[in-house]
Amino acid sequence: MTILQYLKEKKSFLAYATVLFVFILVFLLTQPGNIMRLGDYHYLMFIYLCLTLFYLVVDYLKMNRFWRQINEVLTTNETLDNIAALPKGHSTQQKMFMRSFRQQVKNYHRYVSKSIDKDKEKQNYALYWAHEIKTPIIASKMILKDNKAVLPEKVYQQLLSEMNEVDRLTMQSLYFSRLDSFEIDYLITEINAERIVKDAIKRQATAFINKRIKLNINIPEIWIRSDSKWLSYVCDQIISNAVKYTPQGGEVSCCLEADGRQAKLMISDTGPGIPIEDHQRVFEKGYTGIQGRNTYKSTGMGLYLAKEMSKKLGHVLSLESIEGVGTTVSIIFETKEQYFMPENEKVY
Repeated sequence: MTILQYLKEKKSFLAYATVLFVFILVFLLTQPGNIMRLGDYHYLMFIYLCLTLFYLVVDYLKMNRFWRQINEVLTTNETLDNIAALPKGHSTQQKMFMRSFRQQVKNYHRYVSKSIDKDKEKQNYALYWAHEIKTPIIASKMILKDNKAVLPEKVYQQLLSEMNEVDRLTMQSLYFSRLDSFEIDYLITEINAERIVKDAIKRQATAFINKRIKLNINIPEIWIRSDSKWLSYVCDQIISNAVKYTPQGGEVSCCLEADGRQAKLMISDTGPGIPIEDHQRVFEKGYTGIQGRNTYKSTGMGLYLAKEMSKKLGHVLSLESIEGVGTTVSIIFETKEQYFMPENEKVY
């Protein structure tokens, strides 16, 4: 609190003190038989002003200290976990304010605690649902394969493709539910990038065949540092998007390049491309873009999850696209030496 703010706060008191002083002065001057000299009035004025100023200075220091303590607590402890750190207050008004403020903080903590518990319940249910739904999905695939001979080939492939899509979206729901608990469920090891990518391609084999998409793979045997399960999901999302947006007879390419500083996995398609104004927004949660809204069934979650998981794994996910030509999504993996470097010391 500045002095000017304090004086504005005390304008009623200053007006009262001024009126009182004038009243006393007029009262003394109008008294009959008054023998006070001019110097006495000056002395009285000086004493009155000193006492008033002394009160204002002391009161200002107390009030300023009170608000400064509150500001320090709010600055260093944004969530107000430690209510005891708040000052108690000096005046009755300040004490009443602090009692009310503490009660509001306690109510807020209770509300947050209940909200967290509800979110955990929803998350646990989503995890339970995702795990349980996997059983009928697998059973449906087995029944479909057992009856392949009695189904027309086109119908069989369409049903299998749809079942694979249901399986992928179920896994998307599962991984989204576990995104907040990522830190307790990952293991960074040296893994074979070629195996991860080829396994992801196999899971999209039906879609590749149905759309007669040409596949180009140029992935040397390079070992990278990551978590195999979470990285597999990131690759699944990117390759699934590439296949989804590539037209019949199009082409999807997977290329891995490496130098002494980093390895770079590039997954390209010959789809319609993405407008330049959407290049960053496609990584936002729920954003489907022009193509997703007009042409394809899109949840807007795939690239968002891929971006978030890549960030948590310490990888960099980027996108390049030209309308009418295609899109390339790249994952940059750090070398073993750089993986454990502080962020401000890394070199790209």
